[in-house]
Amino acid sequence: MTLRGVTRKVNWKGIVSYDGPTVGGRLVTNFNFALFGLPIPKAPARVLGVEDNIVLEVDVRMLRGE
Repeated sequence: MTLRGVTRKVNWKGIVSYDGPTVGGRLVTNFNFALFGLPIPKAPARVLGVEDNIVLEVDVRMLRGE
């Protein structure tokens, strides 16, 4: 995966389902900010806390072609 010009390998976990002509799936990965050289966002502690863990989820729905 490439973020802001930095490419790293990440592992994705996924589930795929078939329902007639529809194919769907969900992919999930997580990593920390440092893996891609990203700064951890800062906010006042009383307003918001930021953990050093990014979780990405991708949902996909497609129709099978003929």
